Amino acid sequence: MQVIAPVTKEQLLQKGQKALLKLEIEVGADNWINICDLDGKNYLVSPSVSLGGASMTPNPIASSLSVEISNEGGIFHPKHPTSDYTDYFKAGRKVRISVGAEYDDTPRYWRRIIGYIDMPNFSLGKTLTVNISGLDYMKALADTEFRKPDNYWGLLETFSSVATENTYGDEIYVRPDAMLLQPPGNDQDVVDFWIPAGGTFESIADGTGGSDFVGQLKKFAPGSYATATNNNLGAVVSGKTYRLQMKYIRDSAATSLDIILYESGTTNTISQLTGLQEFAWTTVNLFFVATKSCNVKMVLRAHAIGITAWWRVDQLTLKEVTGETNEMYNLPDECTGIYYVTLDGELVPYGKKDEGWRYDENAKRLYWDGEKQVEAGDNNLKVYYFTAESPENAVADILVKSGLYADRDAALAGMDFTVTGISIDQIWFEKTYLDAIKMLCERCDYRFRFEYDGTPVFKPVPYPKTAGNEDLVFRRWHISDPAYYEDRNEIRNRIVIKGKPVPQLEERKEVMTSELKGEVYNQPSIDEYGEHILSIKNHLFQDQASIDAMCATLLARYKDPKWYFDFGTPFNPAPLEIWDTVKTELRLEGPVWPGRRYGTFRYSSGVLYGGSGIVVNVRGLIRDIKINKYNITYKCEEVE
Repeated sequence: MQVIAPVTKEQLLQKGQKALLKLEIEVGADNWINICDLDGKNYLVSPSVSLGGASMTPNPIASSLSVEISNEGGIFHPKHPTSDYTDYFKAGRKVRISVGAEYDDTPRYWRRIIGYIDMPNFSLGKTLTVNISGLDYMKALADTEFRKPDNYWGLLETFSSVATENTYGDEIYVRPDAMLLQPPGNDQDVVDFWIPAGGTFESIADGTGGSDFVGQLKKFAPGSYATATNNNLGAVVSGKTYRLQMKYIRDSAATSLDIILYESGTTNTISQLTGLQEFAWTTVNLFFVATKSCNVKMVLRAHAIGITAWWRVDQLTLKEVTGETNEMYNLPDECTGIYYVTLDGELVPYGKKDEGWRYDENAKRLYWDGEKQVEAGDNNLKVYYFTAESPENAVADILVKSGLYADRDAALAGMDFTVTGISIDQIWFEKTYLDAIKMLCERCDYRFRFEYDGTPVFKPVPYPKTAGNEDLVFRRWHISDPAYYEDRNEIRNRIVIKGKPVPQLEERKEVMTSELKGEVYNQPSIDEYGEHILSIKNHLFQDQASIDAMCATLLARYKDPKWYFDFGTPFNPAPLEIWDTVKTELRLEGPVWPGRRYGTFRYSSGVLYGGSGIVVNVRGLIRDIKINKYNITYKCEEVE
C-alpha cells in the first residue's frame, strides 16, 4: 500500500469523507495540467482504471485507463478556432489519474496510474465530450520490436579475414585422356576408359575450356539418362579427405548434369554433386571423406528434355587433401557463445557444409566449416558474441531501449527489484520488448509491472504478509457485494518446458536441432480435474537443472484449484496496490447461538458466532483492482 501518513488507517476506513478525483495531462515537459481544475472548472466526467499486475502466468499485464471528459464549448477540439486547449488531448501524451478524499478538511490524493493516451475520440453529439483510453508505461514496451543487431546481450569483435588455402597430394586420376588436367598439351585425344550408355561419349577438340581436347557426352533417347562411366578413377584410403575437381559446360537444350562417385564394383555411393546447369565453363569441387579403402567409380549422368543435347567436361582431377589453412579467430574469455557472423557485410550461416562457421566452445575460437574458401580482408569479419548477463540487468536495458531511462545505471536505480542470483549465458529476443520481459519473468519465476507512479517492479512471485500484518483490514460494513468462489481455470497439472535449441552437427553433413526439455505431472490432480497443460517454450532456459527445478515449482503451485474472494469499497480511496495483503469479514447465513454477544467468541480463529449468523475472516493477496469513478473493486486470491 502507498504511504498514507498523515492519514491513519482508521481515518482511511471512515465513511463520509468527501471523495476527490484528479485527471492530469502533460502539456510540455513536466508541465502537468489538472483537468479537474482548469480555469476553476472541473471537466472530468467519468474515469475508469484497471490496475495490472500479478496474473497466474508471468505475462506482464498493463494498467489501463478510460476517461470521459466534458468538452463544453468544444474547447479541446483540435479544430476550435480560438481555444488555447486544442492540443491538450492527442495520442502519445502522458496522463495520470489520482483518487483521494478530504481528511480533517484537507484534500489528500494518491496516484493510481500514469501512462500514455491512445487516439482521443471527440464526440460531437448533443453533449460534447472527449473520450480517451490508454495504458501505463507498459505501452512503451508493447509498441516496439527488437531489430538486429540490437536484439542480443553481448559484444562485437572485428577481425581481418585470413585467406583459406588447402594443400593436396599427388594426382590419383592418372589415366591420360581428353579430360586430363593442365598443363595444356598434356591431355590426349582419347576417352578409352569411359563407357557410354543412352548416348555417346567422345573426345572433342575445344580450346575454349582451357585444354586442347575435352570429353563430350551426348544424349539422344528422350525420357532416359545418358551416362559415361569410368570404373576405376583411382584408389582412395578410408578416413582420408579427397577433392574431385572438373570443369563443365552445357548447350542450350540441356537441363542438368550429375556427378556420382561409387565404390568400384558396387552400387554404394561415396558422394555426388547434382543439378549442374551452367552455360559457361564452370569449375566444380566435390569434397568427400572416404569411409572405405577402395577404387572409385565415376559416373557422369545427363538429363535432357529434348532428344539431342550435349555436355562437355574438362580438366578432371582427383587428389587427397593433405592439409588446410583454416584460421582460428580467438574470442575474448567473456564470450559465452556466438550469435551471428558477417563476412564482407554478408551473413554467414552456422554449420552449413563448406559454407558456414563453427565454434569451439572450450577454446572460444571461431573457424570455417570444411572447405569454405575465404579471401583475405581488412576488418571485414564481424563476430557478434554473447556475454553472460543477469535478468535484472536485461530488464533495465530493455527499459533504456524503450526510452524510459537514459542508461542501465539510471534504470536500476529507478527500478524496484529483487536480485535474481541468476546468470544467463545467451540472451536474445526476436519480438517485442514486452515479449522479452515475459520470457525473463518465466525464466526467473518473477513478475513485472509498473506502479502507480511509473516505477517498474521486477520481483519474485508475491507471497502474502503474515497474519496480523495485513496492509489493511476491512470489516463487513466497509465492503459491498462480496463474493467467494473457486477457480478451476487456473489448474495446471502437467508442466512442459522447452528450453534453448541446441544445434547438433553431424559429420559436416547437416545441422540438426534438439531442445532441452522437462516435463512433470500430478496424476491425482489429473484424475480429479482432468488434464490441464502448461507449456512454456523459452530459450532462456539453457540447462536441464533450471528446467527441472521450474517444472517442479510450477506443478506444486498450480496442480490444485485456488479460491478467490471479491469485494467492493464504495467511496473509499484506500491506495492499495496489486500484491498487497488484505483481510476482511464475510457473513454467512446460519444458525444463531442464543446468549452469545456478536463478535466475542473465537474471533482469533477466524469464525464469529452471533445473532446475525456466522461471520468468517478471509485473508487474500490482491490480484486485480478496478476503479470506476469513486467505486473500487478488488479480486483477491485466498491465502492461509
